[in-house]
This record gives sequence, structure tokens and C-alpha cells, in this order.
Amino acid sequence: MKRILMILFFAPLLGKAQNDIRTAIVSRYNNIPVFIMSEPVKEYNVVGAVTDKFRTDTVGIQKESAITIDDMINRLVAYANELAKTNKIDFDAIITTDGKSGSLIKFKPGKSVTDSVKVKQ
Repeated sequence: MKRILMILFFAPLLGKAQNDIRTAIVSRYNNIPVFIMSEPVKEYNVVGAVTDKFRTDTVGIQKESAITIDDMINRLVAYANELAKTNKIDFDAIITTDGKSGSLIKFKPGKSVTDSVKVKQ
């Protein structure tokens, strides 16, 4: 009887412990990991910031087609690459919450980037 009660008591705890594996889901844009509304598990340093330099209210933008999050992230990544070349910033990934601005991060030495994230293709 005691064993049954112990099993019933510890079973939910074991199930919760197995679900507590820390992972992050990341998307790759132009072969650069981008964390959208998430944060990497692996330790990192912020090495710069990036802001979308393209304005959506300019005359050249067509109003018929709505700008998607993919468009926003692609522009953010393109500007991050441009910024990295001009300012010689070495970064591994981008963290963003809105697609308009983000942080350029460099992972601390240790495991590889793919060990700490699940890559969404």
C-alpha cells in the first residue's frame, strides 16, 4: 500500500522533471539564427544592437501588400550583416521581440550553438 501511494505521489513529479528540459526554438534567416520572442539557453554576451533602417511609411513601399514577420526579419538580418561588416562586429545570432529591432549576441565558449537550440527550418 505504501508503494502504491509513493508511486502515485512521485509520478507527477517525475513527469514535470522530464518536461523541464530547457530548449529554445530558433529560426534561421540567411544562415543566421534568429530568436523571435525567445531567448537562447546557452550563455551569451550582447555585442551590439540592430534596428530596421527601412521605413514602412515611405513612398516607395506599396500599400497593397502587407509586410509579414518574415519580411521584417529578413530586413533586420540584412541590416545586421551590413552593420557587422562596417563596424566589424562578430555575432552568432540575433534576439528580437518585434522584428523591428534586436540584439546581436555572441555565445560564450562551450557547447556548439546547435547543442542548445532546436533549429526550425
